[in-house]
Amino acid sequence: MGLHDPVSRAAKGPTNPEALLDRLEETIRRFSETAARASEQTGACQQQVRDQIEAAAGLEADMASRQIVDLAQAMLATLGQLERNMRRSESETAQLRADLEQARREADIDCLTGLPNRRAFEREYLRAEESARSGNEALYVAICDIDRFKSVNDRFGHETGDGLLRAVASVLGECAQDGCFVARHGGEEFVLLLRGLTRPDAVARLDQARTALSERRFISRQTKQPIGMISFSAGIADVLAEADPRQALALADAALYRAKSAGRNRVACAWD
Repeated sequence: MGLHDPVSRAAKGPTNPEALLDRLEETIRRFSETAARASEQTGACQQQVRDQIEAAAGLEADMASRQIVDLAQAMLATLGQLERNMRRSESETAQLRADLEQARREADIDCLTGLPNRRAFEREYLRAEESARSGNEALYVAICDIDRFKSVNDRFGHETGDGLLRAVASVLGECAQDGCFVARHGGEEFVLLLRGLTRPDAVARLDQARTALSERRFISRQTKQPIGMISFSAGIADVLAEADPRQALALADAALYRAKSAGRNRVACAWD
């Protein structure tokens, strides 16, 4: 529990995956443009050589003219092969673009829960905050932390813990409909963006998910032992009430601490 430097603008430098992907995409784009231009120019050169061969065909058939025609035909064959290579490069570049886009999508997904990961959340949070301000639309950020998750892992093992993470992700995913967004922030923490709701409705949406989870009773698949009730605590903050979205997330984190301190399995609001 607890967020450190919760949202930052895209980090600079070679270690930033987003920047590396951007640079790779730009390199592929430039190569594609170069290959397309080369293919066009090669095609134009081929036509010029063909014209010259046709013109030479009307000349007197002496040794020199035959050599020129032979040279031109060899050049035409080379240009034809070059054009085919360029077109193949264009096709391969298109596949590289598709692979890069797939890599971007996969880099944004938490492989355990199938939810967007922290990287995807941070980008979406900044985008949603800018959109909400420009459109004067309400936006709330909530942080959820599974209660006593470490003890479940210690007692029942990590496979059971992973199953609980997926169960909580499913419950929160149902909560995050109608334009809302949920991501796994790391460990047993999840974050939500709730758009276009009033404060009471945003809290009610989050509390509905909390209640739905706490009413379920879990059993370990490995040991067949009952795990009992699983709950989460949450803190929620009004993003547009703060000048900096990082401050809103920090306030949600502080509210989460209050929910934990007050007995867990509850939602605390930053504005209370």
